[in-house]
Amino acid sequence: MSTQNTQTIIYQIAPNDWVTEKLLIAATGLKPGTILRARKESWFVGREYKHITLDGEPKPNGECLYHLPTINRWIGNMPDPDVDL
Repeated sequence: MSTQNTQTIIYQIAPNDWVTEKLLIAATGLKPGTILRARKESWFVGREYKHITLDGEPKPNGECLYHLPTINRWIGNMPDPDVDL
């Protein structure tokens, strides 16, 4: 009977400044509906997000990339709720 030693390797990857919606959700905990509302009401194209396409011609319904450092500042500047959670 042979015993095998196994080793687990864990990779820690730091996200790029510009991330997909899926990674934005994972990194911030924001929900898809919150992201959509923020895009419509608070965020600016080119600052918090940008539309990307392979042909270089951004389309309003194309995939978006989100600027994680700017969105983290936006979250940090949100007022604290008045209620105890």
